Amino acid sequence: WTAAMREAGVVLAIKPHRGGGLSQPSEAAWIIEHLGNPPWLRMVYDWSHYAFRDLSVEETVKTALPITAHVVVKDIVEVEGKTEFLLPGESGAFDYARLLRLFFEGGYRGDVCCEVSSQVWRKPDYDAAKAAAICYRNMARAFEEAQIPRG
Repeated sequence: WTAAMREAGVVLAIKPHRGGGLSQPSEAAWIIEHLGNPPWLRMVYDWSHYAFRDLSVEETVKTALPITAHVVVKDIVEVEGKTEFLLPGESGAFDYARLLRLFFEGGYRGDVCCEVSSQVWRKPDYDAAKAAAICYRNMARAFEEAQIPRG
């Protein structure tokens, strides 16, 4: 991967996924470190894949910060013992301002992307324009609460 990415001049970002073989930032960090920390291989940070596990926001951000290519945001809730993804901010259960502040204070100045999970867009009443408006409203509020300037 790293040789191909170096040749193409492209960064490949791996994303730890809940329940996968690569499921948390420490595992992504291990892979990247053991490959010599190539600038062509980074990680995508997505708190929703670490929630409801024995992981803290502070711990995962600290581990991920040096190798994060970009941050993804979406909500996650537990329903009858199963996890369900929502648009960021919909559940009101997660403090995005705190997450943004941790990354910003750590020096991160990259993208923050709202992810619309297939669990959301596959619903029969899904409306992309409405989803985009909800994402923007909720994340704009989080940036304001975190007192992080946006360009």
